[in-house]
Amino acid sequence: MSIQLHEIDFIRFRTLVEDRFRQGFSNEQTFENLREIYGSISPELGTIRNLRTQFEKEETIVTFGLRTGRLKIT
Repeated sequence: MSIQLHEIDFIRFRTLVEDRFRQGFSNEQTFENLREIYGSISPELGTIRNLRTQFEKEETIVTFGLRTGRLKIT
């Protein structure tokens, strides 16, 4: 079975990762915690490390811009 992630899923995982960072979790603890809950669809450890760098630099990793124009209907 194949699972297809959409943009909202990436935003959701960024939100969960940022929440773990704010709770004081390390990169490895964050990775293990999300792996326990979401299995193989959770972010990889390398991605979490990159998000930590961005979080320390910008104090947030969750951004979402509203798009102009008509919504795409699928």
